[in-house]
Amino acid sequence: MQKIYLSLCLFIALISSGYQPPHCMPAEDFDWPQELEGKALQEIPMGEQDKVFLRHFPGKVGRFHDGEKEYILRYVTRPSRKLHSASVCLKSNGAKVTYLPLQKDIQGRLWSQFNAHWKGKFYLVSEIIIDSEDKTLSDASSWYWKALFKQTQGPWLSITKIQEIPASKS
Repeated sequence: MQKIYLSLCLFIALISSGYQPPHCMPAEDFDWPQELEGKALQEIPMGEQDKVFLRHFPGKVGRFHDGEKEYILRYVTRPSRKLHSASVCLKSNGAKVTYLPLQKDIQGRLWSQFNAHWKGKFYLVSEIIIDSEDKTLSDASSWYWKALFKQTQGPWLSITKIQEIPASKS
């Protein structure tokens, strides 16, 4: 069983390593949106730990704040397991995560959502991935497989929205 798993991992790595959609804008040429949901974004500097983790990320990552919510934006140029749900990071750092039903925004796009309890605070986290044709995916796993098998066109913009919520509403 372990040999089959390793063979499958190697096969996937070989397929994904050479995949670069021909029309992707290089990450260094991509400009972050100036606003989201009608509010201006202010960039938050990345921490040193973030920079180490993102060293081999296929694109670029930025953190932003709009006065109420924090956003993590990831511009992705090729399929990669480095793009994963924020729930993975939070759980690996000890957060308790409760998944919620998909939420439709005012544009009719579906966002995945979960509540997180971390370091004594409660958060509502929403995520969406938008492709170059403005089609959306609500989770990183389905995005990865669709991107790998060219069922969605890059580059992609992943938006993670993090809003602290009062303990009584969690």
